[in-house]
Amino acid sequence: MLNRFLTRKRRWIICGGAAAVLAALVTGSVVAASAAAPVNTKEPSIAGSPIVGKDLAGDRGTWSGTGISYAYEWLRCDKNAANCAAITGATSDHYTIVSADLGSTIRFQVTGTNADGAKTVQSNPTGEITNGTGVPASSSPPTITVKDTRGYFVRNAYVFLRSTPILTSTPTDAQTATDGVIGYAVKPRSDFPLKNRSNEQFYVKAYRNGDPTLAGIAGTRLVQVATAK
Repeated sequence: MLNRFLTRKRRWIICGGAAAVLAALVTGSVVAASAAAPVNTKEPSIAGSPIVGKDLAGDRGTWSGTGISYAYEWLRCDKNAANCAAITGATSDHYTIVSADLGSTIRFQVTGTNADGAKTVQSNPTGEITNGTGVPASSSPPTITVKDTRGYFVRNAYVFLRSTPILTSTPTDAQTATDGVIGYAVKPRSDFPLKNRSNEQFYVKAYRNGDPTLAGIAGTRLVQVATAK
């Protein structure tokens, strides 16, 4: 009887030990599952040309994890791809570039979320957004300031601007503002061999409206204008 009792007791002890091991294994599996937040294994990317009016397509990249949902945002950054901010309403995987993006770069941001956590990843930036001519637009366009011989600003002076040789459009003469400043936008001719970081020469004449072309009060100057940053 004693041997039979001891044998049963050993069996209960062994069974109790197995139950403890099983409990540990179950607990371990629960801990492992709780750590399965989304993991990005290939970063998002952008396809498309960085030109106003063109469409950009975002690829969310590759992710590991279960039950993942994705949220998209397009970010407008400075020309160095820093200081990024979300573009209002741009929350799909496609984005059409607008004039407000000129001179900026664009990133595509993806957030993967499941029951165990979330992960946000950004794509590499696009090139600097241009207007289709290949020339990045400046946030501060070139301006002309007119002063008299005493150094005072001249308001309401008319300004004539033309490239020499004529490689760009010639804007209509316009008047300076109260601070003596006027800004012009010109476009290169289709056959103009535009080069990055080159300078082009412009002839500028400030004059009083109504004066004779070859006489009257006027001032002239040749200036160099950078075609790209």
